[in-house]
Amino acid sequence: MSPSTFQGLNTVQELFKNGVKVHILKMRIIENTPTGRLILTQMLAIGEFERDMILKRTQEGKALAKLNPNFREGRPQKFSKDQLELAMELLKQYTTKEVSKKNGISVATLYQEKANWRRKCFLSTD
Repeated sequence: MSPSTFQGLNTVQELFKNGVKVHILKMRIIENTPTGRLILTQMLAIGEFERDMILKRTQEGKALAKLNPNFREGRPQKFSKDQLELAMELLKQYTTKEVSKKNGISVATLYQEKANWRRKCFLSTD
């Protein structure tokens, strides 16, 4: 058994010791009997196996996707570099709220991009 199945069994055993009855959705009560413990152990093991398989398939999918030269990990950018540059130029003349209304870029994104630009300027002057 791996640690998570083992931890699950320990947790349920503690509950049994305290007189708590364990209910599993769409099943009857799992009681502190040999049959109940067998069913619980099997269910925990199958759950852990499925979680491990999902992880494995996800890693295989990422490895396959990385073979594509256009692959970029993470969330796709909502705004293009040109849109953000225009917004930074507009911030020289307008308030953050005004630029947000005109471009549809959130105030939070504008502040974040402004901080990125300052960081880039600071790093490039050294």
